[in-house]
Amino acid sequence: MLYEPRDERRAGFDELLVQMRITNAILAAMLQRQHDLTQKEVITLLADAGTPPAEIAAALGTSVNTVRVSLSKNRKHTKKEG
Repeated sequence: MLYEPRDERRAGFDELLVQMRITNAILAAMLQRQHDLTQKEVITLLADAGTPPAEIAAALGTSVNTVRVSLSKNRKHTKKEG
């Protein structure tokens, strides 16, 4: 069927977002466990990959504010080094 009613397309998109969030959470957990990374390191990796702070927070089970503070501190630390 080439045309789907608007509600069915939206439902498909919402389901895709849920699956993406689950995948992000699994990948974040795997990074921490398999590579012995800290939460700060995982936040940096996910942010560098273009993941928004809200999605990082959801994947790690933390607050958006925690993610933003971590990224801000990382930027300040990087500026001092460079």
